[in-house]
Amino acid sequence: MTEAEREAAQKLIMRYPLPFVVHRLGKEGNIPKGLVDEAILEWRKFMVCVLHSGGPVGMISPVIDEVWHAFILHTREYAEFCQSIFGRFVHHAPNWPGTAVIR
Repeated sequence: MTEAEREAAQKLIMRYPLPFVVHRLGKEGNIPKGLVDEAILEWRKFMVCVLHSGGPVGMISPVIDEVWHAFILHTREYAEFCQSIFGRFVHHAPNWPGTAVIR
C-alpha cells in the first residue's frame, strides 16, 4: 500500500458511517450511552493502528473490543469495511486469556 493509499484508507476509517453500531451499542448497554461516540472514536484510532501495523495487533481495551464485536455482528457491512480499507477481511482472533489479536 502506498503512502497516499494508506492516507486515504485512514480518512475512510475516521469517517466510515456506523449508525448500526451506534444503535447496537446503545441497545446492549455495555457502554454507557454518553460514551458510545467516544468509544467508536477510540475504535477508529485502533483500526488506524491496525492499518499501519502490517501484522497482528493485540487488543488494548475492552471498550474498543465491545465496539468491534458490535460491528462484526453486521457481517456484510464489516466485510465491506475490511475490503475497502485493508483489501482483505480482518479476522478477530481471541487470544486466551481475555485478550484478542487482529490478524
